[in-house]
Amino acid sequence: PQTIANLAEIRLSRRQRQVWERLQVRSLLEVPILVRHRGNEDRVNSPQLWGFLVVHQCARVRSWLPEEVDLLHQLSVQLAIAIGQAELLAQTQIALQKEKELNALKSQIVATVSHEYRSPLTSILTAASTLKQHCHQLSADKQQWCLELIEKKVRHLAKLVDDMLVANQLELSKTQFKPL
Repeated sequence: PQTIANLAEIRLSRRQRQVWERLQVRSLLEVPILVRHRGNEDRVNSPQLWGFLVVHQCARVRSWLPEEVDLLHQLSVQLAIAIGQAELLAQTQIALQKEKELNALKSQIVATVSHEYRSPLTSILTAASTLKQHCHQLSADKQQWCLELIEKKVRHLAKLVDDMLVANQLELSKTQFKPL
């Protein structure tokens, strides 16, 4: 804390003196507000200066009592705690918003993947059922066509699975982009 009983007795820049005179400040008490920013919990974060809590006496020159200094110091500690909590709340809200966006994206992906899988599976099921129920009535060409359709749709599904795996690996940063 910095206490100045009489501003007229200390050295100030011309600009500072003009400001204090315009405000008619005669004495001041100044306490730093030190905030611990939360980051990596494994390392110790030293408090950083966030600002100052300043009390001015305009009516008269005065000496500041130790109790007043202590009170202002306690108030600055409470402000630092409130500022830290506000920063945590802001970080939490940002993380929550990102999580909501991620959940919406995942829901959209699930809906898209479900749609993309349903069509080939329907074709495969139809061709397999046709072969199973009408095998003896179908010509060899028709049977071959059903088998080729099944094979084509299974390859398509396998490619969809491969694409999903590649997308997942990219998301997890396990695969690095290496241009040719």
